[in-house]
Amino acid sequence: MFGISPSKTGTAKLHDVIRILKELGDDLKSNTLGGEKRRESLEKLKVYGRDPSYADPIYTKEGINTLVNQAFDENTPIAASREALSCIANSLLLKTQTRKYLAETKSWDKLIERLKSPEVHDEFLICRILFVETYLEKETISFEDVAKQHGLANIINDKMIQHESRFSDQGSSTITNLMADNALTETAKLIFNTTHFWPALIPALTPSIGSLFKILTLSNERPPLRQPVAQVLNALLNLDAKSPEWSTAAFPPATPTSVLIKLTNLLSSCLDAYPEAELNTLASPLIALLSKMRSSNIPLADTYLRQQLLPSVDDRTQVLGRSKSLASRLLALTTSPAAETLCDAIGNLIFELSDSDAEKFVANVGFGYASGFLVRKGIPLPSAGAGAGANAGGVPVNPITGQRLDAEPVDNLPEMTEEEKEREAERLFVLFERLKRTGVVDVVNPVEAAIRGRVEELPDDEE
Repeated sequence: MFGISPSKTGTAKLHDVIRILKELGDDLKSNTLGGEKRRESLEKLKVYGRDPSYADPIYTKEGINTLVNQAFDENTPIAASREALSCIANSLLLKTQTRKYLAETKSWDKLIERLKSPEVHDEFLICRILFVETYLEKETISFEDVAKQHGLANIINDKMIQHESRFSDQGSSTITNLMADNALTETAKLIFNTTHFWPALIPALTPSIGSLFKILTLSNERPPLRQPVAQVLNALLNLDAKSPEWSTAAFPPATPTSVLIKLTNLLSSCLDAYPEAELNTLASPLIALLSKMRSSNIPLADTYLRQQLLPSVDDRTQVLGRSKSLASRLLALTTSPAAETLCDAIGNLIFELSDSDAEKFVANVGFGYASGFLVRKGIPLPSAGAGAGANAGGVPVNPITGQRLDAEPVDNLPEMTEEEKEREAERLFVLFERLKRTGVVDVVNPVEAAIRGRVEELPDDEE
């Protein structure tokens, strides 16, 4: 029966876990349980293991050994084997010591061989297990050696080709295979971690670049950065942007800006779909990928991104950051307290698009936006007049706000009369005197100081 929900808790749960593990261990020697009974027992153990309280025997060396042997025993049906793999995957996430126990079983060959299965359910489970194992300390195991010995990179590259074909066949349809998407998510996570912790494996995974970019351009996810798209973006971040595979996939010869257009459209959709706190996590890798593409030494990438992400003449009809353009919305995000990581990523990209030159940066975004970024990065601020000569289509702009001077609002208030100025001075005098009497702050009344200064400055012949 599927969908088991064990009702035992506390010590009763612990005793049941001990019983099931002993039963499964004995079965490996006697083969008396039968396929369906194995599956039921492993599923029950999987459900118990979701909450580690009173389930400690699962996370012991003996418990992991039993699960590994059940997963790969020749008498274990595929459904029962997957339940055992699910138990292992959950254990690795919940109890870090089990990662070492799994490595000590030396079952890499069986795990990676299983990954060759065309079934996406197997891909999902094995890639999740391998993903967590990449966090093992290098003193425990060299994941790089394991991957090279068992041809892991080639298998991953083949998996990515299969996912690319699925997306191509799917076309513009919004109907997706949930398990296939979950498998792709786990495989993309494995690519990211492998290339992050074991950079020597980057060249072996370079063939996946084309498939990853193709999946991105073919995706029609709603909301825009739901899985697997977010992890596919991440998977590209550590791969070689100087490789021929990157150049061909990121800038297709027939339509060299198509990927850039897709990514900037995706970014614009994200700004509409998510609140700032979520954007901080979801959109930062997208900005990082755009920055990586800009650094690919492809001139059109720099040109296109400047057109899309730097303020235009139209943006400058108001204070920068207030229009609805992508460039303005990104600038506005750089001041968001809820999106610090994203703020930094956007600032870095715009600074790079300004040739990493502080004066050009100020000219592009205005001193108001630029100053905070430059101070955080320890970059000397340009002189006070930097950006003052900036212009938008030949029209001077305000160096602080970036707005065109001819578009700034005109002060239409009439000039104050002398009598009105005196009344305003008296009002300010009274307010400052009240503030001084509170004792909260020590202030000098500016009106009093102004009067005293005027008296002191009178020439001798007017005394």
